[in-house]
Amino acid sequence: MRIAPRLRLDEIHVAMKKAAIIYSSENVAGLSPSEYVQLVHRVIGLPAGIIERSLTEISEVLMMMPEIIKASMPHGAIWDVDDERVAEGCALFSRRADVLAVITGGNGPGAHALWPQALAFGYRILIKPSVREPFTAQRLVASLEQAGLGNYVALIPTDHQGADEMVSVADLSIIYGGQDVINKYYSNPRVLIQGPGHSKIVVGSDANIDEAVSLVARSVTAFGGAACVSASAVLVEGEPADFGKRLSEAFNQMDAEEIFPLGSLNTTVLLQKSLYSEKRNDEDFRLFGDQTSLGYVLRPHVTVVDNPIDPLIQRELPFPCVTVAPYKNPDSLQMLSKSLVVTVFSKKREILDSIFSDTTISNIYVGNIPYGFQDASRRPGSESPGA
Repeated sequence: MRIAPRLRLDEIHVAMKKAAIIYSSENVAGLSPSEYVQLVHRVIGLPAGIIERSLTEISEVLMMMPEIIKASMPHGAIWDVDDERVAEGCALFSRRADVLAVITGGNGPGAHALWPQALAFGYRILIKPSVREPFTAQRLVASLEQAGLGNYVALIPTDHQGADEMVSVADLSIIYGGQDVINKYYSNPRVLIQGPGHSKIVVGSDANIDEAVSLVARSVTAFGGAACVSASAVLVEGEPADFGKRLSEAFNQMDAEEIFPLGSLNTTVLLQKSLYSEKRNDEDFRLFGDQTSLGYVLRPHVTVVDNPIDPLIQRELPFPCVTVAPYKNPDSLQMLSKSLVVTVFSKKREILDSIFSDTTISNIYVGNIPYGFQDASRRPGSESPGA
């Protein structure tokens, strides 16, 4: 890949637009778009609607790539070394290496909307597909290859040893995984780790309780509860038990088929053992929902705790599972640190100022923003609520 012929960036972008059409509307690797959606739905249990939306979103990302990378650049900079303005003197915004390895996760297809940004800057990319869900990576790489980018992307189905080799030979790597991956690579400056999100919502006493419950319910169930941006804890300035009861009632009103994921018998048994072993005040626990031909409906699980620093606030499970805890300043602030997303549903300055001061939080949303559904915030030209 290092010695393969090079394309200009504008040629790569044209090819990515062609790949967008192939990916979203043509047969790829023997699967039509609808067959791909149903296959992924059956394998990982996420609702088919989520898989179908990801098919559209990944296609849109490929189609809009020049606008996306322009939005990420400093104003006035130029991204293409072949631009005639380079010879006149300019700020050049360019990649800092040549080969990128991506070790993908299998909790959902959304991550595959991100790494193509590296391709748009001319990186050669090695993709290790997830063992659990290799179909999205296969479909995207095959689409890019058919569009003329075979020298720039390669699908590498391999095991953990092969993944280690990919990381060692690549200039930079992006790795999706849990705490074991964090422990293994946290000191490697060439590796960007995409671990558990530990995304949370803070509800102030000034918030409308019905709106807050609706916000949390939508955020917990976003992407089937399996994504890193799906909320896994809510910290309430008030009575957590009452909020937990209201939240359980809101979950009961949702359309299970459209929103909740499915699990196999083995998966549901393991989750049930894990949750019951905690012996906490669990509201509305019916993990074994209706049985379908494809598995069991994994209904949302609510746990209420009365300790603002309870370890369960950091719990992450691959289905809609949320811990409701009291928000008490300053004890709660340590539980928010290092979160991928913290949504603050409050206008109280004492809450906002404390959270804004924590630079370890990757994204802060203020207001009634169910980030799992805030598609506009991820698109160029939109005002993002993130900080």
